[in-house]
Amino acid sequence: MSEHESTLPGPSTNDEVSYLAAGLTTWVALTFCLCVIGLLTVNAVIARTHDPLAAEAIDLLKADLATAVEKEPIRAQIRDLDAQLRAGYFAARQRAVQGAYLLGVGIAVFFLGAHLTAKFRARSPLPDPNAAGRSWIDAALSLRSLAALGLVMAGGLLALVILARHDASAEYIRTVAPPEQVAAGPAAAEAGAVPLPGGAAQAGPQTVAVAPPSPADVSGGAPPPPPPPVAVEPSGPAPAPSPAPTDGTPVVVATEQPTPQPTGPSQDAPTAAAAGDIPAGWPTFRGAAGLKLDVAKFPLDWDAASGKSVAWKTDIPLPGNNSPIFFDGRLFLSGADETRREVYGVDAKTGKLLWTTPFDFMPGAGPDPPKVMEDTGYAASTMGTDGQRVFSIYPDGNLAAHDLDGKLVWSKALGPLVNVYGHASSLAIYRDRLIVQLDQGSSAEDKLSALIAFEAATGKQAWRTERPVRNSWSSPLVIEAGGKLQVITSADPFVIAYDPATGAELWRTKCLSGDVGPSPTYADGLVYAANDMAGVFALRATGGLGGAAGSVVWSAKDGIPDTTSPAANGDIVVLVTSYGTVTCYDAKKGTKLWEEDLKSSFQSSPVIVGDRVYLSDIEGATFIFAAAREYKALGTGKVAEPVRATPAFVDGRIYLRSDTRLYCLAPE
Repeated sequence: MSEHESTLPGPSTNDEVSYLAAGLTTWVALTFCLCVIGLLTVNAVIARTHDPLAAEAIDLLKADLATAVEKEPIRAQIRDLDAQLRAGYFAARQRAVQGAYLLGVGIAVFFLGAHLTAKFRARSPLPDPNAAGRSWIDAALSLRSLAALGLVMAGGLLALVILARHDASAEYIRTVAPPEQVAAGPAAAEAGAVPLPGGAAQAGPQTVAVAPPSPADVSGGAPPPPPPPVAVEPSGPAPAPSPAPTDGTPVVVATEQPTPQPTGPSQDAPTAAAAGDIPAGWPTFRGAAGLKLDVAKFPLDWDAASGKSVAWKTDIPLPGNNSPIFFDGRLFLSGADETRREVYGVDAKTGKLLWTTPFDFMPGAGPDPPKVMEDTGYAASTMGTDGQRVFSIYPDGNLAAHDLDGKLVWSKALGPLVNVYGHASSLAIYRDRLIVQLDQGSSAEDKLSALIAFEAATGKQAWRTERPVRNSWSSPLVIEAGGKLQVITSADPFVIAYDPATGAELWRTKCLSGDVGPSPTYADGLVYAANDMAGVFALRATGGLGGAAGSVVWSAKDGIPDTTSPAANGDIVVLVTSYGTVTCYDAKKGTKLWEEDLKSSFQSSPVIVGDRVYLSDIEGATFIFAAAREYKALGTGKVAEPVRATPAFVDGRIYLRSDTRLYCLAPE
């Protein structure tokens, strides 16, 4: 051996061991990743067989239900099949999420092992004559091999993405949204429990018609993440920005003019000092908060066929699932189909159709009308009024303000909207502002959802707050809790309260999941939010002090609605499933008090009026039962045609909208 050779260092034993360990770890990680990719591929294929949007069998059963003599067996089949589809779909989604995390860890370990293998191999300067048996490791971990394996895993991931996105929801969104908006971000909807958004949005939460809710003590908690920045529109005539700013869609103000003064008796109508100073009567889909009604004046039974307790009925030209609103002796509602949309004013005393105002499609909402679920329709969102104007919104994002005589005051295009079932959230009023909950997109990462306040007189944007949620069909609720006004919203995954004056976030609670159709309700210091597959939650409204998290007082899992909204009066909470089960809980403790199967189907939400609960089904029957800790039937009303909208209750009269008519029901 030469002197030179004897001075060169030999390979380190520790390096050799580390080299082998790193190489084996890399191969184990690769095998793990490929196995996870295979399992995720199988899961993606299975998920497509459980897609709730592709439930043709349920549609066929619903068609049979309409003509069947024995309805209960068919209802049971619908419930079982619906539950099976939802459970399978959500289980597949959960497996997909877990697999994605595991795959990410596996890929990270793979590249770390490859890096360490290359590092330890580089520290051995001379070939080791005993290393011939390890040549397969060197070859496998060469740059070419690593690149090839990386391509294989990337291809597997791409296949997973294609399989995961290729479901009925994704295809639906691709059909609805224009190409430029699909390119702007993910558009596949994360379908869970399939709500019937038309009913959920028009129905909304129950209005407690006994006494104003009492203030609640502030309950603290861990502070949530900082609220999104509040963007206030600069002064001037510039139009409000789109809720989906990435698509570049302009907002169009069709009419700019001074606020017209209403004529006739409405001009001097007083307003109520209720939550947010909204007008007296029934100005939104939940009515005025704390409105006191004489329950004895409302009828306990009626029959449209014989005319019993039917004061009048009026044909409504266009269909709509929104509820009637009431102000100063007039009722307002909207109707729409694929090609037309109209706003109506009706005399509440006589039922005479006072005016019909067509509302044209506006630029910026897309060249074609949006495709929506049949149960949602093209006029699902209940209107709102500030006592001088009435406001309506449609699934393409068109928003309009008319005066009380039907004259257009202003209008805006907020769309096109990315919503898998069609926009159905109703409008809320806060003093001189209109509040719009515009939840859209397949996930919060799309950053399309927002809560927006407009000046009622001009349509100018007062504030806009981005929301960390995906598409929902829930409606905003203005309450007063802890001495502070709040706007309560619900969507996957948060219930969030905002300051209606500024749009600043006050508190949030993470508790919901899936497709959120039911709207929140409030009574005696507690907010109640519910959604199928998540549960019902009683939340302590913090009053907005320091942005603390809203605390969960109690939660439950039985009888959870997917469409209708909870009703509460401070003593009990009433939940109604779309397939007919009514469940009553203790409002303070969450104890289940009773459960009753009404053997019917519902989209309309329950309304508590004094010591009664009114609940209308989609076959036209209204069930009236005691708002009590035991179930007691009190009466029944029938109009013999489908009812999906929640009725309005004013001065002893019930205003009930069916698919084709508006009824006034009053004691004889």
